[in-house]
Amino acid sequence: MKQGITIKKIIISVFAILFCAYFLYCLLCYINIFYAANFLKTRYLTEYLRINIYGKSYTEEGDTISAKIAIVDSNLNEITTVERSWNGSCLAVKFNQLEICGSRFYFPSKIYGKEDYLDQKIPKNITSLEKYYDENGQCILFSQTNTRKKERKALYVLSKFANHKYLIPTFGFINKKIVDLYECKNGKFYSISADSNGILSIIEL
Repeated sequence: MKQGITIKKIIISVFAILFCAYFLYCLLCYINIFYAANFLKTRYLTEYLRINIYGKSYTEEGDTISAKIAIVDSNLNEITTVERSWNGSCLAVKFNQLEICGSRFYFPSKIYGKEDYLDQKIPKNITSLEKYYDENGQCILFSQTNTRKKERKALYVLSKFANHKYLIPTFGFINKKIVDLYECKNGKFYSISADSNGILSIIEL
């Protein structure tokens, strides 16, 4: 009987330690996130992506659409370009929107193709984008030529939170925003930018 009680106490103690450790982890994450958001209150990105749709191909296996999409930093320089084909007849870009401390931040998350622009499901055939702008503890959506390292590290913290890299509750701070590219014409160049109200829109260049 005593051995059974001892084992029960050990299990309860282990769970209590794990709970306290997770609570402390969450607390530290939220402290970093709120500090970063307050630190970057006056820093905004105006342009996020540039798009050039090449065209569509129709085969017995299904439709494909080809495009080049470039990620743009705060100095309006292209960080990297993704040039490939996706399954489907039109493209969409998923952004993770973070609204916190009175500010709104967008992080391009995924590019994918879909058969119908009205379809809101995100397929498995996707291209993840955060790996192109989060590196070495910094988010290079803020250019190295016009921002400080401290600002890039703060944006990295927000990017990790917005892209669900922290194992913590989001409490409604993060929302999914889909930008459909079905109206983009072949051969023309477009930009996904934030307007004066901080709303994402597609602009022909």
